[in-house]
Amino acid sequence: MPTRLHPALAPVADAARRRVRTMRRLHREVGGRVIAYITLARLLPERVGRVEWFTVMEYPIDPDAPVDDLRYRWAGPEDVALLTAFGLTAAEVEARMAVGDRARLCLDGAGALLAYAWYRFHAWDEEGVEFLLGPRDAWGYDFDVTPTVRGRRLLGQIGFEGSAALAEEGVTRILGGVDVANRGVYRAFRRRRATAMGTIAMLRIGPLSLRRERWTADGRARWRLYRGRCPVGLPDLGAAPAVWDADVAPQAARP
Repeated sequence: MPTRLHPALAPVADAARRRVRTMRRLHREVGGRVIAYITLARLLPERVGRVEWFTVMEYPIDPDAPVDDLRYRWAGPEDVALLTAFGLTAAEVEARMAVGDRARLCLDGAGALLAYAWYRFHAWDEEGVEFLLGPRDAWGYDFDVTPTVRGRRLLGQIGFEGSAALAEEGVTRILGGVDVANRGVYRAFRRRRATAMGTIAMLRIGPLSLRRERWTADGRARWRLYRGRCPVGLPDLGAAPAVWDADVAPQAARP
């Protein structure tokens, strides 16, 4: 007969069962290597080193944003307090804005924040992996949805709408990184026709880093051992439209 657990141990047992189910699902979807990556990422002390493995995504640019009853606009300095709704501090929001980052907001009819998407230009650092962006590029890096509306697929929608807003300003390529273990976010953007450009894995121990790049364009895995910072050269997936004016910085064209 099964042994009944002490009531105090029931939450621990439930959490362990959920973790096992999650690991089994990940194993079915992406294989045992992801399980090994998650385990190493959790066991490796941050003071010793860090391990990263993420997919570089290109989000679709479509001038036709989703039609719904929600409101979208770019955040301004007056929205600092609003942008702290999902856990950011006011200082963090102000620091992002100070370097030129922009947030696309999704609001309900009463003006409550439902979702946001943050974008950066010029360069992006993904835990020590530096991506140098072109004048037509943007990097989407923080997409979040308030828990009360999760399940409505707003995560992919806010990214899709943000890309449409940036396209009106001349941006022709929007990129982002999704951890290989974060299958929910990956599926959300795949539903919105995002394309996986490739994967980057990195193991950093002290000042030394071992990096593996594998881009979908050629399928080759490239290994590199380096000391300190080493920027990533993004593959060129095609010529940008001639309508772009490289001398004009992106401006908030949409309300």
